[in-house]
Amino acid sequence: MCVRTIKRGKSGGSYAHRQISLAYAKYLDPALHVLVNEVFFQHIEEEKNPDLIGQRYIKAYEKRGKSADWTAERLKSIGTRNMFTRTLAAHGVSGDGFRNCTNAIYEPLYGGTTNVIRAKKGLSKNQSIRDNMSKVELAAVGLIEALASDEIERKDIQGNADCEITSRRSSRTVANALIEHKKYII
Repeated sequence: MCVRTIKRGKSGGSYAHRQISLAYAKYLDPALHVLVNEVFFQHIEEEKNPDLIGQRYIKAYEKRGKSADWTAERLKSIGTRNMFTRTLAAHGVSGDGFRNCTNAIYEPLYGGTTNVIRAKKGLSKNQSIRDNMSKVELAAVGLIEALASDEIERKDIQGNADCEITSRRSSRTVANALIEHKKYII
């Protein structure tokens, strides 16, 4: 770990490994030094007690104005998404297949791909779509991923195209149920 580059002139600067940069920043700013140490010790405690991670997760979303029930649904959706992508990988999905299966889920619900959703919700490319879903949307996407995973596993569906078809079929089922439900609440 050493200084990587020193560039002179306009746009110049010294570039170092992030650990060296952080050590130097801590040297220059004692308050930053204390903060970095607190975060480090917090991480150590969280490894001993994973419940602390969950509490930090909940507090972070509370600061963003999210309710406790939304946060619980979001956390559940992370687990469901991980299960879905593991299922896809185990059944031969690769490369663009993951994106295509995700878009197959979103299209019946939102009328378009992730780019369409971002435009409809006014999100930049760096913002998480799921962090900007409602509790019902999160639950719907989670149900679709669970249904698609179940069918892919039970029928041993293989490959990008067939897993995408299965994902789209699961999404249409849930999208139709939501359309039917809206008739009663509007």
